[in-house]
Amino acid sequence: HAGWRGTVAAVAAEAVLVMSSAYGTDPSQLLAGIGPSIGPCCYEVDAPVLDALAAAHPALAPQVTQPARPGHAMLDLQEANRQQLLALGVPGSAIEVMPMCTACHPEVLFSDRKAGRRTGRFGALIMLAE
Repeated sequence: HAGWRGTVAAVAAEAVLVMSSAYGTDPSQLLAGIGPSIGPCCYEVDAPVLDALAAAHPALAPQVTQPARPGHAMLDLQEANRQQLLALGVPGSAIEVMPMCTACHPEVLFSDRKAGRRTGRFGALIMLAE
């Protein structure tokens, strides 16, 4: 999961680095999937989140935020994680992004931010191929 904290911590990029170290994985040979998340249409964050993102990823922050009301911005988590993978050499053509916003589509997707803590769960699959 890469909410704003996971995105600031670069968990997707860290996963690639660990795979490279532990298994000799070449990032250019990876396939990556970025699942549904709250989209930039609905994900408004405040100054502490923006400050943390800018401190950890100064070049990335302006690419993945759009100003909103004073002290706030709309954050694109999917694009932030996609950019982190690209920076490590995962080809853009090998990164699949599910562009549905979880908050906009509560009939088919769960959104903690939209529904509160009363949500279902998503599943994920990670696999090493020889």
